[in-house]
Amino acid sequence: MSIPHFVYGAWALVIILALTLASFAAVAGWRKRRTLVYWRWVKLGSAILGFIGLFTLLLQFETATRALILEKARDELLLNYIETKSFISVTMAATCSEPAEITHDKNTCWDMKNADGLLSIESLRIGRHFEPIKNWQNNPAINEFVQQVNERIEYMNSLMPPEQDRYRVISDEQRPFVLLFVAGLLAFALSGAIGEAAFQLRDAMDAPPKT
Repeated sequence: MSIPHFVYGAWALVIILALTLASFAAVAGWRKRRTLVYWRWVKLGSAILGFIGLFTLLLQFETATRALILEKARDELLLNYIETKSFISVTMAATCSEPAEITHDKNTCWDMKNADGLLSIESLRIGRHFEPIKNWQNNPAINEFVQQVNERIEYMNSLMPPEQDRYRVISDEQRPFVLLFVAGLLAFALSGAIGEAAFQLRDAMDAPPKT
C-alpha cells in the first residue's frame, strides 16, 4: 500500500468514526436517553480521554523537533559521507593506476585503501563517530590526502547527534498506530461532550419557564 493511500484511508476511518459517534451521542442526548447522572459521567470520561489524547499528542512535538533538526543533519551527513568516499575512490584510482612495481606508489595505494576501509557505513548507521585517519607510515605522498579526509571526517562527526538526542520515546514504526489510537480517543471524547451538551440543551429547553 502506498503512503498516500494509507494516510487517506486513516483520515477517512477517523472521520467516519468521529461523525458516527458524534451523531449517535447527539441523538441520544437530544432524546434525553439515560439520566443526568449518566451524562455527567460521560462528560467526565470525555474530559479524561481528551486529557490522555492531549498528553499523547505532545509526543508529536518530539517528532517534529527531530524532523526539523536531526533529519536535516542526517541528510547532510549522508551526502558528506558519499562525497568523502567518492573523493577517496577517485584519488585512490589515480594513485593505484601507477606502475605496481614502484614501491612508493604501492605503499601509497595501500594507505589509501586502508583509509577507505576505516570509513565504514556501519559507523554511519549506528551513529558512531569516525576515527581520524593516521599516516602510520609517515608517507609524505598522502599528507595532503590525509588532511583533506580528516577535515571531512571532523565535519561529519559534528553532524552526528549525541546519544541522548538519538533516544526515541516511540519508535518510528509505532508512531502511525499510536497517532491513530489518539485520534480514536479524541473522537470518543468529542462525541461524549456533544452528547452531554445536547442533553443539557434539551433539558434546559424542556424546563418550565421561571416566573
